[in-house]
Amino acid sequence: MKFVVMPGQARERVTPDSRAEPDKLPFSAPGFPAPAFGRPGNDDSPGTRPMPSYDPNNIFAKILRGELPCHKVYEDDKAFAFLDIMPRAPGHTLVLPKAPARNLLDCPPDDLAHVAKVAQQVAKAAMKAFDADGITMQQFNESAGGQVVFHLHVHIIPRKTGVMMKPPASEKEKPEVLAEQAKRLAAALAAG
Repeated sequence: MKFVVMPGQARERVTPDSRAEPDKLPFSAPGFPAPAFGRPGNDDSPGTRPMPSYDPNNIFAKILRGELPCHKVYEDDKAFAFLDIMPRAPGHTLVLPKAPARNLLDCPPDDLAHVAKVAQQVAKAAMKAFDADGITMQQFNESAGGQVVFHLHVHIIPRKTGVMMKPPASEKEKPEVLAEQAKRLAAALAAG
């Protein structure tokens, strides 16, 4: 048995076998409904919500099929890496699996491990190619997690001490600048 005190409420006893109404659960507060998960009959509890399906017409799938251009820096049988056209810093690279995967939640573990391996290789090469002081690695899952393109991808962003990143998707880089950066990064990757 424990005591729960909510702001503006009197102290009440809550026992593990309490059968409180959902809007009377101890973690609800006046004016705020109790969380939906855990309610009897709720199909949206964490881990049971159906994942939206993979869209084969997403922009990265089109890049992988060669339908759209990119500034490629790396490719093998399972992974592909290219420069972001709206980089947050010079050398901002995206690493993705070739297999269809909406995000890390539905990616086969072997493909995810390979993407991580390639991301590390790209990060090491970017440190050299862009004389970086560090690397920011980002990966987002579903809209609520910040994902915009629904094909699993990892952002590798070379960083310089004291230099802020540009805001996301704020400025398209000139193609000739991206081509030069891709050449530098691909050479650093080839050199190991």
